Amino acid sequence: MKKITCKAAILGVLVLGCLEFKDYAYNGPAPTPSVEFKAREAFSEGFDPPLSGDTDTATGAADEGDWVPHTSIARSGPDGVNERCKLVLPSNEAAALYEIVVAANSTQLISVTPSAPSGVNINIRITSLADGAIVQKATIQARLTSDHTTVVAQLYVLLLPVRTTVQCKFYRVSNLNDNEFIENPTENPVASPGEATAEADSRMRQAVVSVSPAPPDPPVYGDFSKRTLGFDLDGNQKLSGDNEYQVFVNSGMFTGKCNVIYVSWLAEGYGGMVFDVESKLLFIAQNAWTFPGGGFSDDPEDGSSASSQMERLVAHEFGHYLKLCSRTINLGAGDPRRGHDDYPLPSGTATLMRGGDNGGGRFGRWMRHEDWVQANITAGVKTQ
Repeated sequence: MKKITCKAAILGVLVLGCLEFKDYAYNGPAPTPSVEFKAREAFSEGFDPPLSGDTDTATGAADEGDWVPHTSIARSGPDGVNERCKLVLPSNEAAALYEIVVAANSTQLISVTPSAPSGVNINIRITSLADGAIVQKATIQARLTSDHTTVVAQLYVLLLPVRTTVQCKFYRVSNLNDNEFIENPTENPVASPGEATAEADSRMRQAVVSVSPAPPDPPVYGDFSKRTLGFDLDGNQKLSGDNEYQVFVNSGMFTGKCNVIYVSWLAEGYGGMVFDVESKLLFIAQNAWTFPGGGFSDDPEDGSSASSQMERLVAHEFGHYLKLCSRTINLGAGDPRRGHDDYPLPSGTATLMRGGDNGGGRFGRWMRHEDWVQANITAGVKTQ
């Protein structure tokens, strides 16, 4: 069983684009102006830039793509067009020196426009040409027009299959009876199914994963909304251990492809928990998030206030449901890094999978390219 627990957390961010060395101890010559692919807007989703000091695993193995930016695109449908990226040139005069092309091994997968740069910041449009059920990687290149061969910059494009929508069912314990569950809760202090799935959906689009509320369960004994489960074995009004978790697993009550279950409290003050990433159950401690306290400041990406913290927490736990963070999901039991992304990230962003033990509560939108793939593949498995 791969239990993942989450507290409210935030860690200050580092890093920057390839040409920005102001925050590093750099003793070499000044960098030469270069050509590079970047995100059009502030880093938020669907673009994974080169990050100084980034590594691929918790043990420090180098990521083969450390110095090549990545972006994602759906293999078909509305998200089969990507307009998130641009090519940045050192000057207007340099535009005639370069061309934008799809690498020879990728011409059956994607197209890109424009081919002839103009100006310093050239917004590019990437279109998927190939539907399919597997993840593939295509390459866009900036080349010298003098020989149409010399590559000066590259952008990897991950083509991700369109997965079946993950439909989530929502349940909440009654404040009067911690063994009685109300389906499709909408009142405070919980995020309603529509609000919570919209938040998760917006963050998972970069992985070509869609999320929505599931239809209600059939009625139980004539009541469409309530069912009883005696899970609180020790009577402390908390979901506090594996034995109590097994009551949920064995009950057969929670039949959704994804089940979001609000309980009064979780053990040790956790705000959210996924006991087993192979399961389809995720738990939120509704009372832990009733009144946002210290550390619940505005999101650095969108300025939204702490009132949306519960929706963001559901999106974060949904990431664990999809076996994120892929770099740390297989670490040993009890390792605080397990399932969390505490690696370098782009300046001005907050990562969705930031660990809760690092001092804050800001779950952002940004995900690494490895996690786009992991989320996409896991969604395909869990919706079968």
